[in-house]
Amino acid sequence: MLLAITNQISLEVAVIPFLWMLPLALYLLSFILCFEYERSYHRGVWLPLLGLSGGAVAAALLIGVHVPMAGQLAIYLVALMAYCMVCHGELVRRKPGPRYLTSFYLTVSAGGALGGIFTGIIAPTCFLGLWELPLALVAGIALALVVVDRDPALGLRRRRGARGIFGAIGLYLAGLCGALGYHAWYEYADNVFVDRGFFGTLRIDLNAGRESGPYLRLRHGRIIHGIQFVDEDLRRRPNSYYGPKSGVGLGVLHRRGGEGRAIHLGVIGLGTGTIAAYGEAGDRLRFYEIDPDVLALSAGDDPFFTYLRDTPAEVTTVLGDARLSLEREEDQGFDVLVVDAFSSDSIPAHLITVEAIELYLRHLAPDGIIALHISNRYLDLDPLARGLAEALDLAVIHVGDYRDGDRIWPSDWMLLSRDRSILDEDTPIDKAATPESEESLARARPLWTDASSNLLEVLKL
Repeated sequence: MLLAITNQISLEVAVIPFLWMLPLALYLLSFILCFEYERSYHRGVWLPLLGLSGGAVAAALLIGVHVPMAGQLAIYLVALMAYCMVCHGELVRRKPGPRYLTSFYLTVSAGGALGGIFTGIIAPTCFLGLWELPLALVAGIALALVVVDRDPALGLRRRRGARGIFGAIGLYLAGLCGALGYHAWYEYADNVFVDRGFFGTLRIDLNAGRESGPYLRLRHGRIIHGIQFVDEDLRRRPNSYYGPKSGVGLGVLHRRGGEGRAIHLGVIGLGTGTIAAYGEAGDRLRFYEIDPDVLALSAGDDPFFTYLRDTPAEVTTVLGDARLSLEREEDQGFDVLVVDAFSSDSIPAHLITVEAIELYLRHLAPDGIIALHISNRYLDLDPLARGLAEALDLAVIHVGDYRDGDRIWPSDWMLLSRDRSILDEDTPIDKAATPESEESLARARPLWTDASSNLLEVLKL
């Protein structure tokens, strides 16, 4: 359960390293409380809390992204604490005498090791989704009830109204299983492709669409990483977060100029390859992607997403960590370098530090543009991007795009450049710029380096 909750928080809620410590801290706290202060475990408190928190977890899984991050964290952490207190508390009640303590603690340790093997090795291999959490939740509640039922000291079966109590508990468990089963069906019923790898679960589903017809949608965890329409007239056009009026669209337009010259475009994070739709004959596109499973969806003879195959531009893909790849390469001279390496709403911190921006500048043309995709539910990256721009004496502008039917989705981009002309008035970029709010002006602008970065500075609470 500890590892299942940790996976759920890190892959589905927010990939924020310091959050990983909270589940482990609660696990250790429950262990200390139960084994050192046995009276801290009261069945009348922790068993009902376990049941209620199980229902809350099912609700959070069903509602998904509509639950705020703080709410999701509270639900998962309370459920974990209740689960651990019940398990550790019942273990303490069954602790043998000194003669058998060695075997007892060895068995407890072996159980933890087996749980780690199941969650770390077996589940990613055998399960297509994060199914270990609902399985562990239901199994834990059921096991706790069986253990309590068989405790002769309680004598539950001899008490008046025992059948009604067990019947109500049975109905609750059935409802919980039904809710979790519906969640699994809803998440995976319409998928045409599902794969779980080291970086999480990838899913492709066919969405019916509304105004523009059906489209294939790539989801990584709960985040949509791009779409491609089935319609022949729409399948080669930029869409979703990457529309013509988005930051990347305007950056490409600015660098191409009125004469429509060929450009060299670098992209960190492939997604569905939608940005390749901007490619024209004579252009060069270079994509950096760390996940081989994502790359396989757009490459090969029969890819799910065909942007790379359809573009008339010359396309190169580089598999591996983008920053390490760029450090090994000769200067590329990119006209636009897009940083869109997201994984379930998180930006790897090493891609948005002073040293990283300096590396990007080395690979840019003298008047090239860095386009940072900062759309994020949990992190406010605008002050960070502005702080980096100030530290490196770069022009910076925030471009926000708005929904236009089902083809163009809201997005936020920060454009950084040594070329001050991106700030000129009455240009397409200027007209699309989002003015910095008074609240943003009043906030401190953090400056991340490879040696120091604090996610609390940009966390939306």
